[in-house]
Amino acid sequence: MIEFEDPNDAFNPSGLRIQTGQYGSFSIYKLSDTIKGHEVLVASANNKAVENITKELPALSAIGRSLNELSYFNSIGDVVNNPVQMDKNGRPKMKQPDPIKTWGLISACLGNSNNLRAFLNSFWWNDDYSLKQYLKAAKGDPVYAKGKNGEPDRISKIITNEKPPSPLASKQNWKKACERFISLKKDYEDEIAKLERQKILPSKSKNKK
Repeated sequence: MIEFEDPNDAFNPSGLRIQTGQYGSFSIYKLSDTIKGHEVLVASANNKAVENITKELPALSAIGRSLNELSYFNSIGDVVNNPVQMDKNGRPKMKQPDPIKTWGLISACLGNSNNLRAFLNSFWWNDDYSLKQYLKAAKGDPVYAKGKNGEPDRISKIITNEKPPSPLASKQNWKKACERFISLKKDYEDEIAKLERQKILPSKSKNKK
């Protein structure tokens, strides 16, 4: 990923457009082949086991670190991983399960139509906490949550929680992140080389047979 000076270069136009409504449409982009092949598949014959893993991966309690140290769209992750439970009549249950506090948006429970619908509504259509609202704000567009019961529209809470950077600041942050990664990678490689010279670790060249 650090080979892209501009992160937009990781998305290639596909030439396809999707119509949305009578006048709207959006373009479809393809992910660059150079950053594919690093996916992780979690599979099991037991659906409950996969569901448990899915819930545990983004849980803040699972990493032993604070949100000050590690935070990746955690406010969206909180909403996605704590969908409103419905009763058999399709109404919200009076008592909801204890919420899962997340460190990031990295997984979601899918597997059936109810879960898929809940994910779509929270991940993309939620007025306050959705990736759609975040991306619009990062683009520079104003984002608002519709007022309820006659109340006026207000700025989406994603603005104060995630503080989306401007397009210019995003590119500056990207450059800083790439430079930091390169520096850490060099420190790591230098330390490995040092340990190999001291014969604490076997040399990589000796393992190539």
